[in-house]
Amino acid sequence: MMCYAFVNLLNAVYLALFLLFVFEPQFIFICDIWYQVDEATFEPD
Repeated sequence: MMCYAFVNLLNAVYLALFLLFVFEPQFIFICDIWYQVDEATFEPD
């Protein structure tokens, strides 16, 4: 039972890493846009 849970956790980690590698450029792009919006929002006129 514990072994099955460990394998399940390992699969989840591999899936998360795979998704990170696939969506990393889009994620950085979104973060960059959010950072620019954040800067523009809190920039005193």
